Amino acid sequence: MVKLQHLVENVDWKSGINVWFKFFSFPLPISDQPVTTPVDFGSTIPSSTIKTLPKQEKSNRKDYGRHRRTRLEKKALKAKEAEAKLVKAEEVIDNAETSSTLESTLLEPKDIPGENNGNDNEEKNSPKESLQPPPEKKPRLKTIDPSKPSFRATCYRTGQNHSFNSMCAAANFGGAIQTYFGWNVEMKNFDIEVILTVNDDDVSVSIALTKTSLHRRLITDFGPTTLRPTTAYNMLRYVYQ
Repeated sequence: MVKLQHLVENVDWKSGINVWFKFFSFPLPISDQPVTTPVDFGSTIPSSTIKTLPKQEKSNRKDYGRHRRTRLEKKALKAKEAEAKLVKAEEVIDNAETSSTLESTLLEPKDIPGENNGNDNEEKNSPKESLQPPPEKKPRLKTIDPSKPSFRATCYRTGQNHSFNSMCAAANFGGAIQTYFGWNVEMKNFDIEVILTVNDDDVSVSIALTKTSLHRRLITDFGPTTLRPTTAYNMLRYVYQ
């Protein structure tokens, strides 16, 4: 992982960014050199800290997705039921407090200033406070530099003798890019996607020139074909291996 981090210094970013500008745009110029070259890229992220789902057979993937949607729907339904019960309980308490206040004003004398009639303890032990929902957590605010682009690092790995997974490699390499350039990290609405390809002992770095999936690269974009793009790619990959 340390070698992957220091690989950022040896990439020809100038050529890659120049080609990227022919397909995409950014309102400000993108520097291909950091303001200050970092000496250390920080500690590496071990694979054990990154949770990945186990590989599943194609026949089980749809079942997994369906069960996951069912769990989320049940969770949302329970949350709505709990919220409805809370609202109903608060309405009952408000009605009870209103009726008790009217009765006290009609039947009991007014409180004398300076005397404690035991209402403080009743207010502290009121069930209304115990039914209040917990305070909402404040969302984490991202520090975004508008003068710099956003990026995402993606790793494609092939081989059996690696001591790391693809997500671990992408996390360490992407963290080194952020430390090197100070670019903003964005997983979905990114400007630049940096591709890290690990093929056994060979490592290469490139910048993606399309943001659509392989199965959406149709004839209008890449010329006439008689096969699906994914099928043609896999056939070429098999021939040249």
